[in-house]
Amino acid sequence: IEGIASWYVDSCEFRESKGNGRGVYISPKVDAPVGTLGTWVIFHKCFFASAVKHNVELVSLPSVWFRDCIFASAGDLGILARKDATAFPGVEFTVLKISGCDIDANASSGIWAVGSVYPDISNNWVSSGRTNTSPGITLIDCFNIKVTENECQDNGTHGIAIQKCQFGTISNNICNDNRATGIRIESDSGVSNRITVSGNTCCGTPFNAYPNPQSEGIHIEGDRIVSYGNICLGNQTSQYQNNASNKQEGLNIVS
Repeated sequence: IEGIASWYVDSCEFRESKGNGRGVYISPKVDAPVGTLGTWVIFHKCFFASAVKHNVELVSLPSVWFRDCIFASAGDLGILARKDATAFPGVEFTVLKISGCDIDANASSGIWAVGSVYPDISNNWVSSGRTNTSPGITLIDCFNIKVTENECQDNGTHGIAIQKCQFGTISNNICNDNRATGIRIESDSGVSNRITVSGNTCCGTPFNAYPNPQSEGIHIEGDRIVSYGNICLGNQTSQYQNNASNKQEGLNIVS
């Protein structure tokens, strides 16, 4: 799908892709002299499943909303949203909204967003990455992030993984019984900063599907990270760590 604008796609099914391996590929269109075309697309109650590679690949198209959809059993990622500044230099904001979706049993991450501005990932069930040992939700080099009220359970590494992201909130998520960490803000590839982590539950519970409990509850690296009101209990190695510089924290339950 190339260069679409003002589309509403309702109750459609996309499954068992072949060829390039993507279930649905969405990008703008560069049309001289007009410029880059495409924006404002909603997928509602759609079913994306069993793609050879990604169920959905979204490249630099601004303002795309997936609402009450299912993304299941992809050979790689459930949803890949990435910015390509070389192919589409005119696109500054890659607004992405994923809400109320069931993102399950994909071989790699359920959601993988790179370079998104204003990603809003809210109220989803995410359980993926068990085949390729991947997180449920991964955000890399994103700005103004909102990751709220998701349930990330039984993912291949972390429930939510954040790398090099700036500004935003990670709040009121339930990230229990993942193989590694409930919520992890990493610094291996660059420092995340100015993020609030609040009201999350990251625990090992009796419903764990792995032989061992979740390894860590919350692990934070970065700068100017505020963390408060989180519950981290029953994890195997560590309940809670905030190693950020210029941090603020409090009211976390860890024992």
